[in-house]
Amino acid sequence: MNIQEEMKMIHELQLSGEWANPKTFFFTQDNTTIIIKSTKEYLISYSDLVNEKDYCYLRMVYVPIENRRKGLGTSIINWLIDECKKHNVRSIELESEVESFEFFKNLNFQKMENEEECRMKLIF
Repeated sequence: MNIQEEMKMIHELQLSGEWANPKTFFFTQDNTTIIIKSTKEYLISYSDLVNEKDYCYLRMVYVPIENRRKGLGTSIINWLIDECKKHNVRSIELESEVESFEFFKNLNFQKMENEEECRMKLIF
């Protein structure tokens, strides 16, 4: 299962009520909570926004094909930036799929040096 298939499946499970919405997962290895939230138009998954934390990790953004190219992805990222600022979190990091690299680059995310090929960061 690739990441697109995983995101679509999670989105459908949340919309059908089979999964909690939002749903949280706690990862003990890095002491991070991941929040997954779906609406009819999109799914977003990101790390908890803890005051003064170095960064927010954006795990997934999924917009179904029929809702793409309408500015929704940009709106989602702008919402997350606003939420980060409210909590004094000043950057977002992510690992982009090759297909999404240009989308994030157009939103001023920069490829991180000495990191994996598609690791990106936005500082605000």
